[in-house]
Amino acid sequence: QRVAAEWINKGFYEEHVANVRIQLKERRQFMICALNKYCADVASWDIPSGGLFIWLKIVPSIPMKKLFSEALSKGILLNPGRIYEAESDRYIRLSYGYASPEQMTSGIKLLSKLIRKLMA
Repeated sequence: QRVAAEWINKGFYEEHVANVRIQLKERRQFMICALNKYCADVASWDIPSGGLFIWLKIVPSIPMKKLFSEALSKGILLNPGRIYEAESDRYIRLSYGYASPEQMTSGIKLLSKLIRKLMA
């Protein structure tokens, strides 16, 4: 507890939080760029002001259960919106807090391909 108190009293906590905020903002922007590049015509989203997630709204013609199944078979685990709220069946929660930029790009690119395949 003393170490934590000293860490806080010396301002290290505020510095750490500021660094985390900068990193999350950069990661969020990276994911938004990937979404703009690969998903602009098959989904919509709002830019969050904070947090670790972007809620992706998929076009209505996609069978969501099939999308989740196809994505899982390709190694992408999706969080369906309905597990958070019953009215959010068309949404997928994307996290930019943990994946590397390369993983985000490849995952979003593959998700886009799966959506397009299911639209055909």
